[in-house]
Amino acid sequence: MQNPYAATQSPVADRYRLMLDAGLWCRLTNFLVDVVFVLIASSAFVFIVMVVLWMELPHYTYFEVLDIVPFEWLFGLNLLLYYAVCERRFGVTVGKMMSGTRVVNEQGGSIDWRQSIIRTVCRLIPCECLSIFFSQNKRCWHDILSGTKVVTSHA
Repeated sequence: MQNPYAATQSPVADRYRLMLDAGLWCRLTNFLVDVVFVLIASSAFVFIVMVVLWMELPHYTYFEVLDIVPFEWLFGLNLLLYYAVCERRFGVTVGKMMSGTRVVNEQGGSIDWRQSIIRTVCRLIPCECLSIFFSQNKRCWHDILSGTKVVTSHA
């Protein structure tokens, strides 16, 4: 007899429950692709801001305007927003999409906002990306602390 109060299962959750954990090199590739993607997007945004500022402040030189725009802060903020929103809303980032991997919760379903924010904030821990080398199950701290995993359908 089925429990009428049990949560419904989606076909997506069932599909990813049967998948394998993504490997070390796949995850490293995901990270590099995501960083390059955000770097390009952030650079384009900063360039637009700089052009607007330069037009508004014609007595400033290009390098003085460059000093006004906090590129490092914008890049960091964009990277955090990118991970939080993409992983929660779509379950993938550009890097994960290219490699056929996705972020799921421990049960194989979509992650919630709490898990997405924990994953994203944990990425701020210094040298957190190296934690995968010291974990028995090859998961980073942002996976373990948020109760998520990255899975793939590739054997």
